[in-house]
Amino acid sequence: MITETLSLPATELFPLQVLATRYRTADVSVPESLEDGYTLVCMHAVGLHKETWQAVARHLLSSITKDSVGRPHYLGHIIREIYAIECPNHGESALVNKEILQTRYKDTCESMDRLHSLERWLD
Repeated sequence: MITETLSLPATELFPLQVLATRYRTADVSVPESLEDGYTLVCMHAVGLHKETWQAVARHLLSSITKDSVGRPHYLGHIIREIYAIECPNHGESALVNKEILQTRYKDTCESMDRLHSLERWLD
């Protein structure tokens, strides 16, 4: 499994960095740009962090098999990649956002901040 940590910088409209982990299969026969594949987007519960999804991603990506024409799939569905998006005040994200969390957010993010984090990755 290939793991990559990605970051979206803070903006004027949303002053917090948003981190995510991207998981992909290490199988080089699986093209990175499968047009018919799914991208799974995962968010964690309050009090957890993006690495919560690592075991799930490992299971899904290691369980990929090939169909009769050689396309990779998991239970009939092609999974291209998995993104685990972290809330800006959890885990590694809390460290990179420490200064603004202490001044503007007082270590609290509202539900809308979680939705903005997701929305930024989906744009």
